[in-house]
Amino acid sequence: ITKYFQTQAMATLLVGDIGGTNCRLQVWRQPDSSGVNTSPSDTAGASQLLFERTYSSASFDGLVQVVTTVLRDANAAISPEEITTIDACVLAVCGPVNPTETEMAGPVLPEQPPTAWKANTTVDFEQGELASVIRKSSLINDFVAIGYGLTALAPGDVESLHEPSAPSQGHPPLACVGAGTGLGEVYLTWTGSGYKAWPSEGGMTEFHPRTQQEWELFQHLKATLGHVCVEGVVSGPGIANVYRFLKQQDGGSAPTGQDDDEKLQKWVTKQALAGADTVCERAVDLMLQAYGAECRSIALRHLPVGGLYIAGGLAPKLLPKVKTVLTETYLKGDPLMGDLIATVPLRVVRNESVGLLGARVKALQLLQS
Repeated sequence: ITKYFQTQAMATLLVGDIGGTNCRLQVWRQPDSSGVNTSPSDTAGASQLLFERTYSSASFDGLVQVVTTVLRDANAAISPEEITTIDACVLAVCGPVNPTETEMAGPVLPEQPPTAWKANTTVDFEQGELASVIRKSSLINDFVAIGYGLTALAPGDVESLHEPSAPSQGHPPLACVGAGTGLGEVYLTWTGSGYKAWPSEGGMTEFHPRTQQEWELFQHLKATLGHVCVEGVVSGPGIANVYRFLKQQDGGSAPTGQDDDEKLQKWVTKQALAGADTVCERAVDLMLQAYGAECRSIALRHLPVGGLYIAGGLAPKLLPKVKTVLTETYLKGDPLMGDLIATVPLRVVRNESVGLLGARVKALQLLQS
């Protein structure tokens, strides 16, 4: 590897996954593959992870501060070596990004502070104070990054929930959905030389109840939130919303000390998996049934016969229940199109760094452009 470094032109990449809760950043050094179609796996043996760190998103007020902080900390960590040039910088951010991949496009979501930053890479990076450091830069939606990450996953990064009897051939469409702080969605199509990930805000579409209990949940959330989107049910905060609804139906309230969404969802999840609280179990099951229904809808909208992947932080934590409750809802919930849905594989992504992996895929593409 050392000899390879000495004889090959090297590029430095800064990639980040900027979520509502955390900012995860990496600095890589690897062969400059300008003009050559490649992926992280193609250069794995010659790549070097120089620096990696996770920060709280709430500790920053914009992307310039994120980049200057990570460069400062990276240089301190690798001293006496110094990073003076970033050949490609790709940051995956929560919320919509404009089509030129240079500017965050809103809306501002209170639970996701970075959506208020209104960053523009052309102004902030390539023409601003970082112009002497960053050669090329791009912003992409965080779930677009996950989409690109799907194309570079190792076999051990994925757990299958359902595989059709006749696997697809060629380069069929792919799709991904993932619940965490919010609910992200993305789909991918083949361009002839690689997959293109297309942004989506499907998680923000209106929640449509399917059962009497879901209708009552909808009415409860309509009264408390004003607008009910799928993300309001299928997400970490969604678990808290569903639990409060069920507890209110039973004439109770959330336990003392579990008042905010993050603390409550963690407590509910823990209690449900341990079988220690029936209301917690019902809350998680109701959320996963809605999750399975959303997976069915995605399967029908995009027909991703190459695979429908479930990413995000919730699925791996709830995997025992995902394998039963969600999968059963996905396969058995549609009497009209069930056979067609069954042609779409359903898989869980277990690699929690898939967004960073996808940002790196995009950075390599940026080098080649």
